[in-house]
Amino acid sequence: MGQWDFAGDELIFFLTATVTAVFGAYFWYGALVRRTPLRRTAWIRTVLGVAPVVALSGLGIVLTRWADPLYVVGNLDYQLLFLSGGTAWLWVVAAVSPLLGVSVTDDAIERSNPAAACVACGSILGVMAIYAWSNVGSGPTIGTTLLPALACTVTWLLLWFALELMSRPSEAIAVDRDLPSGIRHAGMLIAMGLILGRAVAGDWTSWHGTFTDLLQLGWPAVFLPIGSAVIHPFLRPSTVRPQPSIAGAGVVPAVLFLVLSVGYVVSLGVPDIGRHVVTYEEY
Repeated sequence: MGQWDFAGDELIFFLTATVTAVFGAYFWYGALVRRTPLRRTAWIRTVLGVAPVVALSGLGIVLTRWADPLYVVGNLDYQLLFLSGGTAWLWVVAAVSPLLGVSVTDDAIERSNPAAACVACGSILGVMAIYAWSNVGSGPTIGTTLLPALACTVTWLLLWFALELMSRPSEAIAVDRDLPSGIRHAGMLIAMGLILGRAVAGDWTSWHGTFTDLLQLGWPAVFLPIGSAVIHPFLRPSTVRPQPSIAGAGVVPAVLFLVLSVGYVVSLGVPDIGRHVVTYEEY
């Protein structure tokens, strides 16, 4: 069950992450409860309330089965540490998302924008895919889990930002309230998270190996925002087609992004778990 004997940096991270997680949950769910019910639909409140629970449930499964077999699996203290970190991770990304053109509070909740709600859920699941994959395999310190997760998350955000510069999907999502654009964008965010997270999954052996894997295995993620930018002008609302098909312009491209990413991840095989254990003393 664990000894609850965190080192100094581990205790600081645990306390900081826990405080962030609690305050983040308060503001997230508080916004869902406090906003005027007439100005939002029930399904938007539902998906925004359920998405973090689903994401963290997936993380919990990873921590109990495929995380570090020496320090995490079977040790409640480190499972709670990384679970708190994952919760804080979600809220930080949610706080950053307005800089990329989509605000959960303003667009999804206040304005009852279904397209923005889809993007919010996609960002939650996408970034949690990164964080969960980063917890797969052994590592001698929490840094060997958190720093790869941070590098992948920053890369994921930069790719999202690059897409915004290339085709401005936030206009169709936040201004035009185009649900197909929101679905398509959400699928791309999840697909990028799957690829980037898998790139750093598995036993930690060295920092050189970690970042080499990120480059060599994660580079296909670049094609997702490029592909999204190419098809966006043809699928977004226009004077000729003011209401694009939800299936054709939203669901089909999103599923295609996900199928391609899952296919790539499967082709990489199962990451090493417990085969190359580096202890804290060896580190």
